[in-house]
Amino acid sequence: MILVVTSRGDRTADLVEAQFEARGEEYVRLDTETFGTGFTIEFHVTGSSPTIMFKTGVREFLGSEVTSIWYRRPLPPVPSEMIRDAAAREFARAELSSLLDGALFALDCCWVSHPSAIRLASHKMRQLTVAAKCGFEVPETCVTMAPARVREFCAGLRSRGKQTAAKLVSKGPPTAPSPEQQYAVYTTLLGEEDLQGDSALAACPAIYQEYIEKKFELRVTVVGKKVFACEIHSQATESTRVDWRRYDLDHTPHLPCELEPNLSQRCLALTREFGLAFAAIDLIVCPDGRVVFLEVNPNGQWGWIEELTGLPIARAVADLLVSGHA
Repeated sequence: MILVVTSRGDRTADLVEAQFEARGEEYVRLDTETFGTGFTIEFHVTGSSPTIMFKTGVREFLGSEVTSIWYRRPLPPVPSEMIRDAAAREFARAELSSLLDGALFALDCCWVSHPSAIRLASHKMRQLTVAAKCGFEVPETCVTMAPARVREFCAGLRSRGKQTAAKLVSKGPPTAPSPEQQYAVYTTLLGEEDLQGDSALAACPAIYQEYIEKKFELRVTVVGKKVFACEIHSQATESTRVDWRRYDLDHTPHLPCELEPNLSQRCLALTREFGLAFAAIDLIVCPDGRVVFLEVNPNGQWGWIEELTGLPIARAVADLLVSGHA
């Protein structure tokens, strides 16, 4: 049995589930926000033999029946509305999360990918270190909250005719209760006016990085031993020139492509180095043909890539989970 651990409304999860249904594969989807209300877990030890039981609204099954887990961007559980006090709700949420994670981590099966590997691979400074080890060119980078050091770094780049981009150290803002309240922080080019105030620069660390001129960008999706590459022609529109996540899909060509074998092997090596079964890797192809590493998304989005290019990523994810060998 395949376990899909995700959240409500995840369209990408729907793509893989459609693959399971077409093949007649047995799977169960667990939307983690509903843990405690929509489904429950029990853990027992009898005669030194542990047992995990999952109970949903329609079925019960043992953890020993699970052969693969797709850990697909789950959200924290939402406690019962019966708990009204804010502090008590946070306590209940923590307890629910501990039971859910503890039960899942106790399962000895195929993971795509294991949460511990995802967490390690989420740290951007670790990403740059591992990428360099795997043979990628990486941008000049400074991570600091010291105003003098920020200005020194930017001045050094400027003296060589280069611009500075500022990025988040973390994976991004926390998930808001509703889409209307959600905000994002994009990669931003810095000007002299952005470097004037000490208090702003010292308030929070940031990644200050050499801005890499682009011919186009590559989104490389690794699934097991398969590599799917998509050219994102972000320079076609002004809104996506610095950060293609300011989506303008109608005017930003997405083209499937074949990677040069050495580059493909580096993407596979990077994914293995982190112990991941899946990775979405962002690269830049420069006007002179150089390829520069930006970051790896250990649980990144790919649904829009499949929809725009026809690359069979959902089928590859399903194949990996069905095989039980990540």
